[in-house]
Amino acid sequence: MRPCECQPELPREMRIKDVIAHLFDVHVMEKKNWTLADLVEWVQRWEPKPPSETTAGVNKVRGNAFSPSQAAELRAEEAEWQSTREAFEAKHESKRRRGPSAI
Repeated sequence: MRPCECQPELPREMRIKDVIAHLFDVHVMEKKNWTLADLVEWVQRWEPKPPSETTAGVNKVRGNAFSPSQAAELRAEEAEWQSTREAFEAKHESKRRRGPSAI
């Protein structure tokens, strides 16, 4: 959601990158009713929070912060992604070996 009510032709809900561009272009540069610091502060509200020091401590002691079932799920997802990637690379490589198609 945009933090402003300007330009009714713009949709009320926009992608975050479009909202940031709008705020910078219109409010920081044109109208000058926002500062760059205001924009940064607004964006920081939407960014994920960095891990806290206590979480970092847990990671060092336990080696990771995942339960055994979470770790197994992540390994399965990684294996699936690796398989997909290898299939894509094999398909791409076979097209490269054949060369450009004759038109």
